[in-house]
Amino acid sequence: PFSDVGPEGDYLKAKQQVQLLKAERDTLSQDLRPKHPKIIKLNDEISKQEKLIELFRSDAFEKLETRRKSIGKQMENLQGNIKEWEVKALDLSQRLAQFNRIKGKVDRTKLLYDRLTNDLKSVDVSQVIDTGDQISIMEPATPPVSVRPGLLKSLLLGFGGGALVGIMILLLLDRIDDRMASYGEFQRHFSENVVGQIPKEKVKGRMALLQPDDPRHIFAESYRNIRSSLLFMPYQGPRPKTILVTSAVPNEGKSTVSANLAIALALSGARILLIDGDLRRGALREQFGSDSRLGFSEVLQQEVPWQEVVMPTTYPSLFLLTRGKALPQPSEHLLRDSTDQFLKEIYHQYDYIIIDSSPVLAADDTTSLAPKIDATLLVVRLSHTSARLTKKALESLYSRQVNVPGIILNYVDTSLPEYYYYQYSEYYNRPVAPPESAAAVQHRTGQAQSS
Repeated sequence: PFSDVGPEGDYLKAKQQVQLLKAERDTLSQDLRPKHPKIIKLNDEISKQEKLIELFRSDAFEKLETRRKSIGKQMENLQGNIKEWEVKALDLSQRLAQFNRIKGKVDRTKLLYDRLTNDLKSVDVSQVIDTGDQISIMEPATPPVSVRPGLLKSLLLGFGGGALVGIMILLLLDRIDDRMASYGEFQRHFSENVVGQIPKEKVKGRMALLQPDDPRHIFAESYRNIRSSLLFMPYQGPRPKTILVTSAVPNEGKSTVSANLAIALALSGARILLIDGDLRRGALREQFGSDSRLGFSEVLQQEVPWQEVVMPTTYPSLFLLTRGKALPQPSEHLLRDSTDQFLKEIYHQYDYIIIDSSPVLAADDTTSLAPKIDATLLVVRLSHTSARLTKKALESLYSRQVNVPGIILNYVDTSLPEYYYYQYSEYYNRPVAPPESAAAVQHRTGQAQSS
């Protein structure tokens, strides 16, 4: 049945409408002829509803197929992880065998040492060697003292003590530095869903925004993957339209993620509004090269209607609302009714609204705005963000009943072993040479014949 395929609300509503229309037609058919205008109108309405039902069914199966491919990709990634851990297990087995060999050698050396010690004790030191000379003892001998006592024992104690100190130092460093370097390390600290991983790009200065035919294939594909995750992720209730992007601390790349996520959604044909909600240090105006001086701050203070400050961008169907002037206490404005009214007005004007907000632990702005938003995505920069700070940021969001459907891992180092599958991305994104024109072919042929 269709209810097993996907969301069934609109489908069931259309199906019930068809049943009602057919019942009405059957009732009227008892008194009216088939060509009566009312009967014809009902037939047309039934036909429209049946086409709509078929459209719902086709759309649902298409979404399921996309979801199936996504799950298949995840299974491939898991197979890669399994192979990686098999290699690690083999390495550990080899190390264990080496340890057992060394331990056996130490045990044999210790046994030899004990046997030699017993032999020395059994020697009769009282035996006098007759040399034919008279020996006079001037003074009694002092007890013998070994120059290097217990050499093997000392070595073993030194080795064990050094290993223990080294382990303690490593544990202390791990305790102090809890930055996460990979997806695997993130999983050891958190159970939250990861909606996407963005690879690290080596650039000088500000990173360029995503382009329709972006040559950074892995980078662009990571945002398409986040877009698919948001579109096909299972939700309890309506699919979120307003999405807030934040981070635990500054310099995690949340503004770049917000901008590129909005661009990726716009490139799929959706009508997108990108809002610079970081009212203290927002910089989306500079990223998009906008010359608008008025923005979100003026809208919150009701100094200007939002319709006058929302600007189009160079990307089709992507619109930008810049920060405007910096506010000293943004959280007070975000808690006012004017913010609720603004969100209500724009909700049905766009397919998706992306809001770049300030870091959670840097100010109270995000925790004041996030409860009003459908979903919040937390950006975590690998090899930079402390796990303790990330946990504290999540706890702060959860305590305010904020919906956090997932985490975005930024600055992923694809050279690590668990990201080996990234090497195949270039294969699927090789540039295709443009077809040679007929004039060029004719010219090249003429040159070959003349030579």
